[in-house]
Amino acid sequence: LLPSRVWSKLSVINELAYLKEPIWKSASLLFLVAFSLYLNAFQFIPYELNFFEKCRPLVNLIRIDQRWGMFAPIVFRDDGWFIFEGKTNCGEIDIYNEGKQVNFEKPDLVVSRVKNDRWRKYQENILFVHNSHLRPYYCNWLLREWNKNAQDSLKISSVNIIYMKEFTMANYMTIPVSKELLCSCSN
Repeated sequence: LLPSRVWSKLSVINELAYLKEPIWKSASLLFLVAFSLYLNAFQFIPYELNFFEKCRPLVNLIRIDQRWGMFAPIVFRDDGWFIFEGKTNCGEIDIYNEGKQVNFEKPDLVVSRVKNDRWRKYQENILFVHNSHLRPYYCNWLLREWNKNAQDSLKISSVNIIYMKEFTMANYMTIPVSKELLCSCSN
């Protein structure tokens, strides 16, 4: 959007500013880059070095601490999908799958069954034992919400929150999927 002569003048100004910059600024920036690289590399070292702990106050002060726990040292090995089994007068339906017959097979795209990322994260969180107290509330909410909009023939009397757990071992080997009942509630 700007003519080339403007860019030429800006590059000259940039070069002059670089020449006027004190050496301590460049040295400080170089130190911070090197220190950040060291901290990132340290995340993958399985044992602690005393030097790292001595540097922690500096790291916290200048806020260059980083965590790569999402990817390293390992990712989650257990995965799975939810089935919300509703009991009707005619049998069981999967209220999470628009009231279709319950199917315990893995869906082609598990994430397509979740409304959005917030619901995905909530469901991920109720899997943890320390959040198990939230499961009955979620179960009762599912029951109420389904019955609020369902036809009389599809009203449910109870809900089972089932987690189909798939565990991945080393070398991407898997063991058979296990069916875990997380919570059950009824009217």
